[in-house]
Amino acid sequence: DLTVGQVSHQVLDAVFGASVEPDSWFAFFMEPNVVLSMTTGLVLLPLSLLESIDDLRFASLAGVSCIVYLIFVVCYVFLVRGVSPTLLTQDGFTGWQPKGG
Repeated sequence: DLTVGQVSHQVLDAVFGASVEPDSWFAFFMEPNVVLSMTTGLVLLPLSLLESIDDLRFASLAGVSCIVYLIFVVCYVFLVRGVSPTLLTQDGFTGWQPKGG
């Protein structure tokens, strides 16, 4: 649910455009809490109410397939674009250094 709440705004902006006016009726559905509640009610609740765990095999297959696809996409983007220049310093990779020193 945390990922849905964090990414939902970017996905909805890409699908519907960032030009949704704040006063429109549709703006209510663009709020992260509403998207999270709708996702929980429309996707997760029906999956949790299944009588047998065998019924989840296709949902599990879809989830694992999406994770494998995401791993390939991240590796591909890293190989094509490399490390971001903002992460590199003269001493090396700043991502391995603890914050504050």
